[in-house]
Amino acid sequence: MKATVLLSLAAVPALLLASTGAHALDIHCAEKIDTLEASLADARAEADPERIGGLEEALRRSRAECEGQDLRAQREERLAQLQAEVAEDRQELHEAEREGDVDDILDARRDLAEAKWEMEEARRALAP
Repeated sequence: MKATVLLSLAAVPALLLASTGAHALDIHCAEKIDTLEASLADARAEADPERIGGLEEALRRSRAECEGQDLRAQREERLAQLQAEVAEDRQELHEAEREGDVDDILDARRDLAEAKWEMEEARRALAP
């Protein structure tokens, strides 16, 4: 039981890093979009069509980029969660093998295989 808790605690930094990175990304994107929107409002007030067109394009690109980065951050966070789950399932399999309970061993192997499959799917979703 202690090993499971220690193993689970070992995954905490990866989860915190993933969620902190996503939050920082959200703030950066929000600031960038707010700045572009304010500039666009100024350009419209000045009736500057060239500046309006350029700012509208920059705003579209920024929104698309931020959505893409946000999606990547979510996928990275999911991968970190699944890596922690695989580590936990490995520990549970080890404990079941040590105890020698065949049913628990089979259950733990099934859980580990499923977690590994999900983790690989998450890795593939992150691949360029």
